[in-house]
Amino acid sequence: MSTLSQKQTVAGCDLPNVGVRPAPPVLSEQEFEALMVRFGPFEQRPLLAVGLSGGADSTALVLLAQTWAQARGGKVIALIVDHGLRDESAIEAQGVARSCQARGIDAEVLTHRGSAVISGIEEAAREARHRLLGEACCRLGALHLLLAHHHGDQAETVAMRRQHGSTRHGLAGISGCVERVQFRVLRPLLALPKDRLVATLKWRGETWVEDPMNRDLRFARARLRHHGVPEDPDQDAGNVRVELERALAQALPAIVGGDR
Repeated sequence: MSTLSQKQTVAGCDLPNVGVRPAPPVLSEQEFEALMVRFGPFEQRPLLAVGLSGGADSTALVLLAQTWAQARGGKVIALIVDHGLRDESAIEAQGVARSCQARGIDAEVLTHRGSAVISGIEEAAREARHRLLGEACCRLGALHLLLAHHHGDQAETVAMRRQHGSTRHGLAGISGCVERVQFRVLRPLLALPKDRLVATLKWRGETWVEDPMNRDLRFARARLRHHGVPEDPDQDAGNVRVELERALAQALPAIVGGDR
């Protein structure tokens, strides 16, 4: 009997299900399209670059983005960053690239060749990743870089910033859209829980890989996940930042133009 059934049978008697959690809903192509609408308009035949680690989050994103782009005559290219932090990373990155190609998605491995970092590994890796992804977008002419941050990532970011005494501006968390000079960073999954992305891959019969560094307690995010991420009581921080950015956008033209 399915665990999703409404009743359980015990000793020949029908009993209501107790403690059985319904499966999280699959993220449909139509729902993903609705998430992308708020970032529009897009150019004809859009080229989307997608940061891909091979994990569940980014794998779900690259597959949904591929369908979205193809429906508009565009395409997706997966950008896979090899930080070189582990001996196996190069082989793993090439494996993720081959999986993309088997799905009909172009992929490129970006290798970080910087000097070894003794401390601040997470921050250094993040900076290197953003630099490599940005350089690739400029070289490829991709105007949109999609990243797979979800609600859990947002909660972790806010919790870590709170621990470090961040202002309300910082406590607004990760932005859904960040404009760069030659491209913009889009995070369409930011409001969704991770379990919906995993459910989507399982429903589609897709596989993904797990990065062992996500469980390495030497890193702050892994420790936070291990101990549990607290709920953020400041629900207005995002609205405060939006209002501040709107006010700055209105004031800057006058300031730059010398209008007093």
